[in-house]
Amino acid sequence: MLPHIPPAVSEGVIRSVLALVAFATFWLLRVPIRWLLVRLLGWIVYQTGGKRRMRRAELNAHIAPLLIVPTNYLALALGLDVAAQILHFHVLALLLTKLAYTLLGITIALLVGRYITQFVLNRDRRIDLLGLAIEPALLPFIRTFVWALIFFFLLVNILQSWNYDPAALIAGTGLFGLALSLAAKDTADNLLGYFIIVAERPFLVGDYISAGGVAGVVEHVGWRSTKVRQMDQVLVIVPNKNLTSANISNSQRMAKQMLETHLSIPYGSSPRAIQSFLEQVRALLAARPLVEPTSIVALVMNLNKDSLDILIRCNILETRWLLFRTEQETIMLAILGLMEDAGLEQALPSQKVVVQPAAPPPGPLPIGDGEGEASSSRRGSGSVHESAIGGGAGESAQGNGAHVGNQ
Repeated sequence: MLPHIPPAVSEGVIRSVLALVAFATFWLLRVPIRWLLVRLLGWIVYQTGGKRRMRRAELNAHIAPLLIVPTNYLALALGLDVAAQILHFHVLALLLTKLAYTLLGITIALLVGRYITQFVLNRDRRIDLLGLAIEPALLPFIRTFVWALIFFFLLVNILQSWNYDPAALIAGTGLFGLALSLAAKDTADNLLGYFIIVAERPFLVGDYISAGGVAGVVEHVGWRSTKVRQMDQVLVIVPNKNLTSANISNSQRMAKQMLETHLSIPYGSSPRAIQSFLEQVRALLAARPLVEPTSIVALVMNLNKDSLDILIRCNILETRWLLFRTEQETIMLAILGLMEDAGLEQALPSQKVVVQPAAPPPGPLPIGDGEGEASSSRRGSGSVHESAIGGGAGESAQGNGAHVGNQ
């Protein structure tokens, strides 16, 4: 028909037209391809536990929007691959083939990533598929990690398809990760601590905890730190790594709290009165609805030096601080009333003080002239005796005289 056109040119034009037609055909087929993929993926999800959550039609309607972008890439990849097969121009065919494999890799990555993040890691189906109770607070981090892992493998695959060695990328990623971990060691430790806190749940928001010298109500658990409000209303921000390495006491996890007190009864109290008092205490505690009956203890524990030690102990079935303290106050006041009715008193601390007379000062008697000295000594002794009687104290005559003079 066109004798002036060389056969090679006409063949190239025909192949180009056929390649365009094939590409357009696959682009138009993206809608039925999406329909098939929606039914296939919906059947897989339905058979793996989705039928417990929704019907097939609802499941397909939920899956369809997720496959719009992947099926577009898939149609482009198939159209480019068929067009490359039709064209015999080596360079262009090779370029289209590589581009088709790139788009196919992106399609597979999007399908796998969206299926995992939307269905496998879904809050309602993660236990059905994985058998793991993953905390909802960890799901955003897990989804981010899954997407990063998928795109890393996608990038490696694309580099290989374009004849690039991914070894340099892998090595560079490792060095970058090492440098980042060294530079942000504290941040990484706190983030790991957040994962541990969310996974193990040693406490929840609203719990009263005591850890590392900090005691208060947990107000917020963040990826770097945890906020604790103390009883004096001071807000303490504790790094997560400190909480994961500390001994945590959580009052909210107790089903009951122990009440324990000691009474000191002085010696001389009637044993019958003490026995009657202990029986009344046991009856009092047994009548309280919040007291665990099997935990009641009211016994004479020790015979101390100055008093009898009585132990009173029981478990109160209340973990809220104010209600527990109110119940404890009621029991304490009732016990004081029983002590008063029994005629018992609380022993006060006592101390004995022993006063001994002072010994005379050591040393030889003064040397004098015999009788004169003796008479002088007798006169001195008489004056001391009189001073002691008159002054009321056993002091020396001179000291007593000085004392009187000062008065």
